[in-house]
Amino acid sequence: MDLFGQIYRRRSQHRFRETEKLSDDELRSVSETISAAVPLDSSIRTETAIVPASETSCKLGAEYCILFYSEKKGDWLRNVGYIGEQIDLSLTAQSIGTLWYGFGKTKEKKRNGLDFVIMIAISKVPADSFRVSPSQAKRKPVEKTWNGGLLSIAETVSLAPSAVNTQPWYAEFEKGTVRIFRNAKNLLMPSTVTDYFNRIDIGIYLCILEVCFSHVGIAYKRQLFSDIKKSKEVMILAASYELSAGEGQIRRITGYEDDMRSVSYSLDSGAAADLETGEMIRRLETYYGSFEWKVDFQSDEAGLLPPDLKRGVLSEDGINELLDRYRCLTGVAD
Repeated sequence: MDLFGQIYRRRSQHRFRETEKLSDDELRSVSETISAAVPLDSSIRTETAIVPASETSCKLGAEYCILFYSEKKGDWLRNVGYIGEQIDLSLTAQSIGTLWYGFGKTKEKKRNGLDFVIMIAISKVPADSFRVSPSQAKRKPVEKTWNGGLLSIAETVSLAPSAVNTQPWYAEFEKGTVRIFRNAKNLLMPSTVTDYFNRIDIGIYLCILEVCFSHVGIAYKRQLFSDIKKSKEVMILAASYELSAGEGQIRRITGYEDDMRSVSYSLDSGAAADLETGEMIRRLETYYGSFEWKVDFQSDEAGLLPPDLKRGVLSEDGINELLDRYRCLTGVAD
């Protein structure tokens, strides 16, 4: 499932209101969603449990809480964040409201030898409980969390939720590589608390970042780094992604490039009113200015596209002139 659209739609339900009980079928779907989540590190044992919220310290009106347990091995907290965010987005797609409840407590502190890590509160909520615009999210300005190109990716991934809303991530994009850091500085909480939840947050952020890459067809090679804080170090390298144009991105650009050339030929040959030409124009209009076009354009600027790839469709002047020419010949209003 492509979870990209859920990044924009997802909203932290700090108060669950007007909820409905989840049916048996919906609970089974929640369980299947949890089982389908892929770990960042498969060598770390994890388990989950779905329990009534009344069995936890969550008093926000949720019906259930998903409890995450893990062995304390390697970057176990980051791994839980990565797993949990896949579940978070998938449940949003099912119109189930969610909340990363950072300070939640449960009586079952251990499960099959694994330690309790964190919980996500869930409930079936009304349709208007979800976000309809990125402006509804309270997030740090992109310039404070990302440096370099691919700003459309940066703006989207900045919507990542944070277990205790510290948003500790910082990314640098340079020469085809994104490097992700954890900002270990936080003056609002003790460092032990900050480090605990912020490591979970980095896993959440990496999940959102990879959803964005996969959606637009950008290929990546991921390298994880052990999140070990050295002395007074503030920015701790967590991961790097070596990027390149994937098959999906190349296929998309090539497809729209073919449309652009076909439309140009039709206009030259006097077939502007042809139905097929009109359909290609509509595809080009939809693509132009879309998230995908912006990322493709920015990928070109960043040198991620193959040198021999035809990419006239990424020229703002070229596609604008073609659309204007079509409108002029057909009398279609802008």
